Amino acid sequence: MGRSRKRADRIRERVDISEFLSDLGYTVHSHGGHREQQFSCDLHGDGSDSKPSARVYPSSNSWYCFACSKKRDSITTLMERKGLSFHESCDLIEQKYGLPPLPFEKEEDGYSELSFREQKPTYDSMKNRISTILNTQSVEKSITLSQFLGLWEVFNMIVYKVENNKVSEDSAIDNLVKVKSKIFQYIKENVNGK
Repeated sequence: MGRSRKRADRIRERVDISEFLSDLGYTVHSHGGHREQQFSCDLHGDGSDSKPSARVYPSSNSWYCFACSKKRDSITTLMERKGLSFHESCDLIEQKYGLPPLPFEKEEDGYSELSFREQKPTYDSMKNRISTILNTQSVEKSITLSQFLGLWEVFNMIVYKVENNKVSEDSAIDNLVKVKSKIFQYIKENVNGK
């Protein structure tokens, strides 16, 4: 399970939705126990809700607005209300509710997520990583022949476009990261499917 998923699960598990909504200024009693409560939602229309259209569900640590027809948790609420990204929302919630940062873990290819955050990988380092990963996969055991050939084709197309100045190295890095993710997706699917 990835770090982002672990962060989201931990927030959903440890941050009480009623307390969170109360802290944001919604008329929800933060110490209402496991009681469902109605409240006004400001995330639809002009932001005013004269009749409470939302209900908090402490048992699932979420809430639902019947006017919006949308289920939300603390992360999605903050994303929508403040216009933040997923990671920005998690950062704010973790800080406010005293959740320490989760450690970075090694990815399946032995590199840690931290290595990408400290410095962006170079085109050459990504090209070499993907080439090594593809060269070490056993076809039909970890990935199928059609998946393997498709990945090599995309990889070679990216390399060709960079070498012929048809795409920037930054764009190539982003695409190589997607290829790497696809490789591990295929491996998981094929290993779990057999």
